[in-house]
Amino acid sequence: MPKRTKSIPVNIMANEFGLGIVIERLFAKDLQTAGIEDAKQSHREDGHSFFLLESGSVSMEIDFKAYDIQPPCIVYIHPDYIIRY
Repeated sequence: MPKRTKSIPVNIMANEFGLGIVIERLFAKDLQTAGIEDAKQSHREDGHSFFLLESGSVSMEIDFKAYDIQPPCIVYIHPDYIIRY
């Protein structure tokens, strides 16, 4: 299991109800207009993350290893993993 480093920020996933589970549908164009500068920095999420890639492709780093992900694909990211998009 990866060693935790205090200098890497943790993104809080809790929604307005205080739950640690968030389900939403995002499109690449929405992410670009929303400004995903924080996601471009190495970070962790405070919960388990699942991504369903239906179309397009995604390049990301998981624990400092680069991945080019092609659809159809489900990506699981554990809270201890350090990620960057």
